[in-house]
Amino acid sequence: MASREIITINEIKVRGFNVNAPVGDGGENEAGDVLVVQAMFQYLAELVGLERLGLKSSDEIPAPTGRIDDRTLNAIKSYQQSAAVWSLLSADGLIHPADSQSRNIRLQGSIRLKTITSLQLQIYLEKPFYLDYTEEILRRVPQLKTCLDQ
Repeated sequence: MASREIITINEIKVRGFNVNAPVGDGGENEAGDVLVVQAMFQYLAELVGLERLGLKSSDEIPAPTGRIDDRTLNAIKSYQQSAAVWSLLSADGLIHPADSQSRNIRLQGSIRLKTITSLQLQIYLEKPFYLDYTEEILRRVPQLKTCLDQ
């Protein structure tokens, strides 16, 4: 089951989403985890544009259904292959759970991140840190509330 967690970025504690199990090609693709990933891609596409996600058209943005599909798989792969702001630990077509609880992500120097963390940081670079992006996504995708382990 996906979750909302506290993430520490440069000593600032903020809320973010995390997946419980891998999402993508060959992943466990639990419905709540898939829905979180789809909702984050949809939100981020509006926030930063398709190009920064490695997508070419709005038809490539996955709809928040909770079911893994070609759009979701393509969005994950395209994002991982795009010129992301940070180096990803892995570009394997999967979004793996992050261990946010014991980590302070520092936005300086060379950092390597899991894909879920990279997605979160891209949102936070566009939104002020004091705004809880998870609340905005839950407002837009209300069915996500039933899929979260809070």
